[in-house]
Amino acid sequence: MRFSSNINRLARVNMGALAALVALVVAAIAPTIVSAAQLSTRSVALSSSSKGATGVKYTVKFTPTQDAAAYDIFFCKESPVAGDTCTAPTGFDASGVSGSGITASTNKIEVTGDLTADTPVSAEFDGIKNPTTTDPLYARIVTYTTANVAAAGTATATSLGAFADEGGVAIGITDTTEVSAIVQESMTFCVAGNDLSQTGHANCDNTTGALPPTLKLGDQVGSDTILSTALSTGTIYTQLSTNAASGAVVSLQSSTKGCGGLVRAGADTNAHGCGIAPALTSGVDTSTGTFGVKLGTASATTGAESPIGTLQAAGTSDSSAYYNSTGYKLNYVLGDGTGVTSNYGDPIIDTNNAPVNNENMPLIFAASAGPNTPAGTYSADLSLVATAKF
Repeated sequence: MRFSSNINRLARVNMGALAALVALVVAAIAPTIVSAAQLSTRSVALSSSSKGATGVKYTVKFTPTQDAAAYDIFFCKESPVAGDTCTAPTGFDASGVSGSGITASTNKIEVTGDLTADTPVSAEFDGIKNPTTTDPLYARIVTYTTANVAAAGTATATSLGAFADEGGVAIGITDTTEVSAIVQESMTFCVAGNDLSQTGHANCDNTTGALPPTLKLGDQVGSDTILSTALSTGTIYTQLSTNAASGAVVSLQSSTKGCGGLVRAGADTNAHGCGIAPALTSGVDTSTGTFGVKLGTASATTGAESPIGTLQAAGTSDSSAYYNSTGYKLNYVLGDGTGVTSNYGDPIIDTNNAPVNNENMPLIFAASAGPNTPAGTYSADLSLVATAKF
């Protein structure tokens, strides 16, 4: 989402296009293998699901059934089944991954270190290049016991050696605001400028004319849209469907590290140019010039087949700025370690840990200029990132 503002005698904010980044994580069940067990609660979360994206972080989670001393992750385009034919997806490259105990090549990551049975594992791998096509991408995770740890280093995707546990995950790569996958589990997520809860928009249909959504905040003055000290609002619409057993979470991510709000063009740093500040958890303040968002009312798509589930504010009153929010807020945290400017953004919507089908949630953005807001063009690039939990 691109927000911009030109301010002359009054302050103006022109909101540009939102490109929603969605990350789809789909678990796939492989056939039983003698002396091996299925890894449980496995998932892969991406900091960007755009095709050809570089420097992407992949967070891999799984729970082993046996103690182990190493594990391999193979990335393939054919299937998630351990031992099957495996070819590196077009353009995919994991060789930039590094760290203690890590050895990486084009489509294999080897990690050495003790794993404990029934204890969840979470590891983040940075520096991966996504495939340059939107074909399916599968991750195969294979663990090795202490006795067979050497096999992890020599294993290939089709010649695994003696291993302990295994499990497959499917990942959707896209360059649009809609993702779908015809696999054992699926997710569809889209963002538009028109109300997706209306008849004819089930399963993200008929959104093309409103993509990408464009918002202009302010009052019409001649041919311009002008932002003043009065509160101005605009709405975008999201729709989510997934059959993931634990539902999905949608996060809001901003490019304005060091600010969190809208940054004036030409400023030497985001912090110095942060003339329209984030509303934080106290709401938009029309006396100073701030920027925030709140959730609208969730609803099912009219005419959709068997709409189910709930979309709600992510987290609880203790962990989310948007939970039961009656004001416009934006959770920015200095240092960018968490909140909207962190690597994975700030959770804003979730499905209450359950599947949903054709459920919609409006996001209402609001801003105001303060009496002393410097004139200029203000902007921020915002993304919505949806991650399914299998």
